[in-house]
Amino acid sequence: MKIALGIRWQLFLIFVAVVVVTIGAISLFISSTASSQIQHYEYGKRGEQMARMRELLLRHYLDKQDWEGIQASVEQMGQLYGWRVMIVDQGGTVVADSTKSSLGEKLDLSLYAHRWGMREPPEGTSGEMSEPPPLFLPILASSGGKIQRLGYLVVEPKSTEEMPKIPPPGQFWESRIAELRNSIVWSVVWGGLMGIGLALLLAFFLSRRITAPVQSLVSAARGLGRGDFSQRVAVKSRDELGELATTFNSMAAELERADKLRRDLVADVAHELRTPLSNIRGYLEGIQDGIVKADEATLKLIYEEVQLLSRLVEDLHELALAESGGLSLDKQVCDLRELAQDVASATGYRIAAKGLKLKLELPELPALVSVDRQRIGQALRNLIDNAISFTPEGGEVTISVERTGNDVSASITDTGTGIPPEDLPYIFERFYRVDKSRSRASGGSGLGLTITKRLIEAHGGRLTVESTPGKGSRFTFTLPAYREGNKSDSS
Repeated sequence: MKIALGIRWQLFLIFVAVVVVTIGAISLFISSTASSQIQHYEYGKRGEQMARMRELLLRHYLDKQDWEGIQASVEQMGQLYGWRVMIVDQGGTVVADSTKSSLGEKLDLSLYAHRWGMREPPEGTSGEMSEPPPLFLPILASSGGKIQRLGYLVVEPKSTEEMPKIPPPGQFWESRIAELRNSIVWSVVWGGLMGIGLALLLAFFLSRRITAPVQSLVSAARGLGRGDFSQRVAVKSRDELGELATTFNSMAAELERADKLRRDLVADVAHELRTPLSNIRGYLEGIQDGIVKADEATLKLIYEEVQLLSRLVEDLHELALAESGGLSLDKQVCDLRELAQDVASATGYRIAAKGLKLKLELPELPALVSVDRQRIGQALRNLIDNAISFTPEGGEVTISVERTGNDVSASITDTGTGIPPEDLPYIFERFYRVDKSRSRASGGSGLGLTITKRLIEAHGGRLTVESTPGKGSRFTFTLPAYREGNKSDSS
């Protein structure tokens, strides 16, 4: 199961990863360097201890002029440092052994020298003494500018990790401290540089993962700004960027549909205006050419076409006012039952002329609302006209009013052709017709339902529709019920 993380958590994890990588790289360098330096310290410490032992042994020999009595000191050294310590004279005889196991035995010094790679300075040479190899130290005395070998200090550590390196006398701690300081400084520098490099690399790839959807959105938005409403972005996550991409796609789809409606609006307005204007022009040209008489019947036809034009222009003007919030409402308290009866009486002749039945379902108690009576009456007429237009002969139109809680609702139900499900979301759009033909007889101008919805919403109500193809439709608008002490002034 894929877990969706928000941008905040993604950024948090990125910062944590960068910090961990940086600190990890620095820590790796420091720990490696520190481990190496600690080991060097240990080696140096062991070497210093051997140098001290050699100094003590040399003093003993110089005081006694012999190795007599050195066994006790060697045993103490072995116990103190945990090594096997031996003193071998110039002839190769073991004169002291901390384990006492080889006392008096002869050692083949060449084997030791070969084992540790030792190269001894020839006896009697002068000059600086080179640093002797580990574990096998000649005990030397300087006399008259010449070096005299007194014997050998042989140390056998428990493991190779204890092999010491002998620094020049008096320089052990100074050299170790300087070496440690320099090593740590350089390890921090190189570790920091590597950590920064890894952090930059990690940040680059992770930032691309976050910014790629943003760049895609920017590119799509630019295309949208140029008028290409087909722009869409891929939704690759469920975080904030995924939600933004989804919202962008929805917006682009709405803009594409709005642009299509705009083009359709221009075409529809042109069509709606063209037909009556063409009729009027034809009648006037006929009168001018003497083909048509300018009698009462002709003037009546011209007047009807002018009325149609006037009604279309008035509808467009009223819709523009409603959508801009500039519609003036003269609110007053009225009974929605009475208003429904009045509208039913006014449209009764049309219902009867088409061979339809009219049914009223009104409550016994008043259904008071504070509304602009003329505007709500217009909304009712539009809904009834719509029901009449799409209900075949022999059908039925039902007008019902109901009081539910703090609301009052009115419904107009017909037994007409119904509305396909794919058309339901768009029937309140301007000039949208379920019947795609442009016949005003079947579809009108396409503004009635749009104006009705805007009028209802201007009163704080809502308009809904339910429809089943082949069985009919039910339009219901709901308004806030009037309550005593809460009168509404004209607005």
